[in-house]
Amino acid sequence: MALEEILKDVEQKGLEEREKIIRYYEDQFSVLKKRHDQQIAALTEEYEKKFADEKRVVERSILSSAEMDSFKIVRTKKSDLVDEALARAQMYFFDLVDRKKEYSEILNKMVGIAVESLGQDCVLTISKKDASLVKNRTKLHFNYTKDDLQGGIIAHSKDGSMELDLSFPTVFASISDSIAAKISDHIGD
Repeated sequence: MALEEILKDVEQKGLEEREKIIRYYEDQFSVLKKRHDQQIAALTEEYEKKFADEKRVVERSILSSAEMDSFKIVRTKKSDLVDEALARAQMYFFDLVDRKKEYSEILNKMVGIAVESLGQDCVLTISKKDASLVKNRTKLHFNYTKDDLQGGIIAHSKDGSMELDLSFPTVFASISDSIAAKISDHIGD
């Protein structure tokens, strides 16, 4: 099974959670957009009443500035919403370690990919706790680490010339830009 399949599997399992988050942020964005429209309408009405003769010049200047400020606020809020959603996605991703059944399946898929990619005699760097979740352990070579991998494994070829880093921080880093882009697309402009 390829790394892409593991990533797809993890992404699939998080799809429902992401969709929920995306819907939440779309609602938040709609509220913000509605406030934005209301502010522009209120500013327009106020300046029409105060400056009848100079209304067009003043209105254009102020509306332009207000729109720029509003768009800046919307962009900033959108960026904040994407960052918050990405943080939630990261929390969900790293919480997989606490869901033993799902984590065990993912961990065994990672081990399968490492063995397929680097050979049966590859060395798996893994925590002792995680190693207990690996099936068919007798044929595998483990290097137990005291460092916290935060989930996943790091595999090395027997001669040490190749490494396959499937630790959760590395996997999440490789998919975070894609997740952020998808969240941003769902929120809209």
